[in-house]
Amino acid sequence: MRRKLSSNYGFRSNGVSVLIRLSAWLFSFGLVVATGAVAVALLVACGLGAFAQVSWLNFCRSPAALAAEEAQAAILQSNAQLIREIAALEAELATQQCTAVYPPPEIPTFDLPPPQPEIDERAWNDRDIAVLEGCWALDSNYRIRNNQTGIVTEFNEWTMCFTQDGGGREEMRSSDGAVTCAGPVTGSFNAGGGLVVAEPGNLQCSDDTFIYRRNLTCNLDGQGAANCVVVQPEVDTRDEVRLQRATGGP
Repeated sequence: MRRKLSSNYGFRSNGVSVLIRLSAWLFSFGLVVATGAVAVALLVACGLGAFAQVSWLNFCRSPAALAAEEAQAAILQSNAQLIREIAALEAELATQQCTAVYPPPEIPTFDLPPPQPEIDERAWNDRDIAVLEGCWALDSNYRIRNNQTGIVTEFNEWTMCFTQDGGGREEMRSSDGAVTCAGPVTGSFNAGGGLVVAEPGNLQCSDDTFIYRRNLTCNLDGQGAANCVVVQPEVDTRDEVRLQRATGGP
């Protein structure tokens, strides 16, 4: 009986000891595993180990991520500074009073023709034929009618140039420039003091036509020009033109 009790007590004592040891071993093993798991997680989160792609462990940022965040922060700070500067400039501009300044208007310039040479009235009245020397130009339009076709040609250029002795040459040009006529002329004063310009014959033209011979009798008009009556004896026509001193000739 005593041996049985001793045997049961010894069995129970051994079982409790084993249970305590097992529990302590399991606790130690669990602590080691937990510590290792934490270490592995820290290493993985910083880019070490095979589990670096596990997002929930990634709490250590890489240098590239840190650099990107710093660059972004710098850009945001620069933008904020620019916004402040723009606001300051706009506030300053709002206080400015601006007045428009326009350049003076340009005054157009025109190339004016040279003044016409004056007619020596004293020499004219003295019937000095040297007064003709130089050139004279038509100061009005002149029309010629073709007796065969009835076509009227208008001339806006008629120039006569003389030497001191009254000899000279004339040239005419139609308004459209298609017809020119040229030939000799002579000048003299008549008994009444009028200047007579005579053509020796019909005036030939570039379109194979001619103008019947003409005589011009001119008198000063008091305004620096000469009014002339144009007569064609062969066809009995009469016309009027105005001549003035010119700077050139044919």
